[in-house]
Amino acid sequence: MHELNELITTKGFEIVDSETMNVAQQITLFTQTEFLISIHGAGLTNMIFREGRPLNILEIIHPLDYIPFHYMMMARLYGFRYQLILGDEGRLQGMGGFRVSPHNFKNAIEGLFNKSN
Repeated sequence: MHELNELITTKGFEIVDSETMNVAQQITLFTQTEFLISIHGAGLTNMIFREGRPLNILEIIHPLDYIPFHYMMMARLYGFRYQLILGDEGRLQGMGGFRVSPHNFKNAIEGLFNKSN
């Protein structure tokens, strides 16, 4: 995350954790969100609060043997623009997890903005 922070803030994104927000706060945030970058997880269901307005989604997915498609399908049902980026296996000081190439991440963000024009 440290490697990606500069790129995220340079593009004007705010880092939030929907788990720390109550439902009213989530609704307010997601009704105002036009660009969403999210690690795969239940917080992506908040896209429903943007219904009827444009939303551009970049989902970051842990490297798996299959690509979970439920948020991709949900985005399609709502008419949102959607793309994904697969992370790479990686371990940080024995903590597990995955990493995303800063180069690939930058390209994905640029694509997110280019597709919205």
